[in-house]
Amino acid sequence: MGRKLPLDIGQQLARREGTPQHEGFFTETNPYGYKINISHPQIRPLYDRYLRKLGTPIMSDGQRHQFEALIMHLIATGHLRER
Repeated sequence: MGRKLPLDIGQQLARREGTPQHEGFFTETNPYGYKINISHPQIRPLYDRYLRKLGTPIMSDGQRHQFEALIMHLIATGHLRER
């Protein structure tokens, strides 16, 4: 079997490339088309809790899109605001 990748690989790559770990709720630089920045300090706890609820260490594309829809709803209704 191959080596296991750490779960925070995105954060490690961001540090190595010199990009900020979090900019805002939204990201424009995601190569997979995701819109929510899961490295943001307000989003990350929600992301981790959602993963625990799913019972998986990594989300599928469909699960990620559902998570992003939930976050978009929280932002649109004012339940989640950037500090």
